[in-house]
Amino acid sequence: MARVEEYKILRLWKPPNEGICTQIGPRLAEMLPVEKDVLVLRWAAVAAESFVAVPEVFKAVSALIVNLAADLDVWHNCSTAMELLGRWDQVDTWLEVLATTYSSA
Repeated sequence: MARVEEYKILRLWKPPNEGICTQIGPRLAEMLPVEKDVLVLRWAAVAAESFVAVPEVFKAVSALIVNLAADLDVWHNCSTAMELLGRWDQVDTWLEVLATTYSSA
């Protein structure tokens, strides 16, 4: 539960400057693809909203969006992070990956 609470705080907290984001963001990005606890991953994806401008977080969130095995809530939280950032310029890439995955399944 402590990790969930940690991510809830990160979601509510607005980092005071870009330097803080670049310190916390990469650590968040490291755990997103490897977290096994779905509840923790859901809240980490929510916390990503505050850090998705960091390139490593953007990449990790993008990977979860195109992962067909990702939990639906995780997918939704990652999509929301991208929407808040306004980075839907990647939609074509995600759709291509999804189309390729579905066509080969």
